[in-house]
Amino acid sequence: MVCEQRNEVEAYLSSLERLRALKKDRLINDVRAWRLLTANGRRAEAIDRARDFAVAPATGLETLQLTQAYLALGLREAAQRLLERFTVEFSFLDELWILYANLLIAAEQWDKLRQLALQIRLDESVRERLSDLSYFLEGRVELAQQRRSAASQAFSQIGVGPAPHPTLALAMAPHLARWGYGDKARSVLESVERFNNKDLAYWDALSALAFELKNSELLLKSTEKALALSPQSWVARNNHAAALVVNRHRPEKAIQHTLPLFIERPEVSAIRINHALALIQNHRHAEADPLLAGINPLGLTESERAFYNLGCLAVLVHQGRFKLAQAFLGELDDRYLFPLQQEVLGQLRETLAGAR
Repeated sequence: MVCEQRNEVEAYLSSLERLRALKKDRLINDVRAWRLLTANGRRAEAIDRARDFAVAPATGLETLQLTQAYLALGLREAAQRLLERFTVEFSFLDELWILYANLLIAAEQWDKLRQLALQIRLDESVRERLSDLSYFLEGRVELAQQRRSAASQAFSQIGVGPAPHPTLALAMAPHLARWGYGDKARSVLESVERFNNKDLAYWDALSALAFELKNSELLLKSTEKALALSPQSWVARNNHAAALVVNRHRPEKAIQHTLPLFIERPEVSAIRINHALALIQNHRHAEADPLLAGINPLGLTESERAFYNLGCLAVLVHQGRFKLAQAFLGELDDRYLFPLQQEVLGQLRETLAGAR
């Protein structure tokens, strides 16, 4: 409908009614009407229309579209009822199983989640394709019920068979990492790399995991791939700059990436910290000092604060201000540092110990 593109709400709704009268309307037409109403400040009306909608989806795609529309409007119960009814009917669409599982997890409906895992294994049409999802769901239930050993056993079965669908791998990996199974998350993602070589979301997910695992080589590889796919993105550029900084192999290359970013976005703390650390690696402590001094550490994430404290510590030790350096050392949580940064921290500690 042309009027949808022009943002003409009333014209769109009138066109929809005409299509309905002619019995030529489709489910997606109503979904678009709700989106249009929401975008024009009429969310309540969109919700009312969605609640009154009584047309059953005829395909898996329509089920997915309707579910996503319900979720966008905050109608989680309606979305769950829809998936309870149609996920098995359109079992070939993996996204439906994933959405349904996520809703059950969010609602902490562990009995239903266990039933879903069992249902997947009993359904010959999806058993092989979604076996990893069934073990993932079983493990999540065991974690919720404080049975970590049983959860570990379930998670160990993920990846035993064929590689999971790329969408499923991307859905499982962040959760596995969050629950303390980072190595399993990595193996899941790497098992589908050949299907995702040109997918930015995949490399972003692998970058996030590499950062979580403090794996500098994996971070360098994944951020380089993401940057190649999105060279204009300052986030991709900064992530790759951070990877160069934590790898410490080529400090002159790191600063070639951090300097343009700092010139463009000097207000972003993460960029300032990365540039300061690159300057320090290039023995330019005097230039790093004011950059770090201009940062309010209270506004930083835990990881950013660790990088910030490491930079401040390096500058202060270089300046011979050992008493203040001790204070920053006491604030530094080294759990957030990468291995090569840990080595630098060890050297700084030795210098401070020798200065007493």
